[in-house]
Amino acid sequence: MTPTSTPNLRISKADAFRFLNQATFGATEDEAERLMALGDAVTAYERWIDGQMELPPSTQLEYVRAARPIPPPPGFDYSRLHFQRRDIWFQNSVRGSDQLRQRVAWALSQILVTSQISLANRYPLGLADYYDMLARHAFGNYRELIEEVTLHPVMGVYLSMLGNRKPNPELNIRPDENYARELMQLFTIGLVELNADGTPTLDANDQPIPTYDQAVVEGFAHVFTGWHWACTFGSPRPCNFNTTRGTVPNQILPMQLFPEEHDTGEKRLLTYPNAVNSVIPAGQAAEQDLADALDNIFHHPNVGPFISRQLIQRLVTSNPSPAYVARTSAVFDDDGTGRRGNLGAVVRATQLQAPFSPTLAQVVREGAARSRTELERVFAPELAPLAPACRARVVAALDVLASANTWELLRDLHGLDESEAERSVVESIVARLRAAA
Repeated sequence: MTPTSTPNLRISKADAFRFLNQATFGATEDEAERLMALGDAVTAYERWIDGQMELPPSTQLEYVRAARPIPPPPGFDYSRLHFQRRDIWFQNSVRGSDQLRQRVAWALSQILVTSQISLANRYPLGLADYYDMLARHAFGNYRELIEEVTLHPVMGVYLSMLGNRKPNPELNIRPDENYARELMQLFTIGLVELNADGTPTLDANDQPIPTYDQAVVEGFAHVFTGWHWACTFGSPRPCNFNTTRGTVPNQILPMQLFPEEHDTGEKRLLTYPNAVNSVIPAGQAAEQDLADALDNIFHHPNVGPFISRQLIQRLVTSNPSPAYVARTSAVFDDDGTGRRGNLGAVVRATQLQAPFSPTLAQVVREGAARSRTELERVFAPELAPLAPACRARVVAALDVLASANTWELLRDLHGLDESEAERSVVESIVARLRAAA
């Protein structure tokens, strides 16, 4: 007995263009030919994605930095460098070889939003570095990405975490809540609890269930206290929380912790089933508070469907089905190796969901039909006595047992050699037929 398999079928140019138009900034004849040469409709897409993920990122920072006059003339307007920043974005998007990475970075920039139209207008090098960070992490881990986003000074300026002080009732100082709200509402979990397919979870009155309340916002806001511009070359001397300011060097450095301005009290965070770090105890170091808080939000069950749906919308289709979201969200939760938040696996899932290609859908349908026909022929005597509905169920079960995926699992996951795998499959088929008799 040999495993059933799907027949090969060459990718059509229409299918190649359709795929590339969602995985790049625009299909070209050359790239379509390159994709078509990688194999059939079952293997070529995967191989193309593998190749793209191996390419280093096309970046912006060095191009923008090279446009800065050295030394800058008195009164030089650094915001003029945004022209170069926009120029290199178009160059990378149109001509960069790492097209999939650039598309994903663009998608992430629409989720983890910063903007030149803000105080960040003063920091073109910082904005270029922020986008480079998204490109570097396009296929990385989402937990690592949100930590770098949290500590990037451009985000600190944009959502006012930079310079966030611990509470001082006598001076009427309360921690700024802006970043705490947006981290939850826009970057990770959204406003209401979600099912794995991205649809809202409803209470007994068929109403959406909020993901957090004001106390949780305040808890996160207190976590995000004590961070400011890093003290480095060009910073005032002495450099401390009250004197530090943005310079050319430190707009691309992570924000620096000033422990004297971090609130060390207890903080209440998100609660959910099997929640991680729902309460941060008093007296911890600020770095530990930050790590615990980001772990708390990263492990919330909303993150998978919330982020997966947005990536699908920006890469593939604006109105994905709940089933599509659920399949992609499952990959976010576990990439098959036990890792959560693997963006590379999630991007692969968004691009390879059948039937994104009519040709691939046709291949799958034809392969399934051939497999069923062959099984019905081989096992005709055993199937003949069965009622039609029962026969259909048995053939479906036999199809799974005899599939290439089953053989691969027996070989790769359970370590069986070919003869052992064949014996296992035969015994399972015999048992299934006896049960149906």
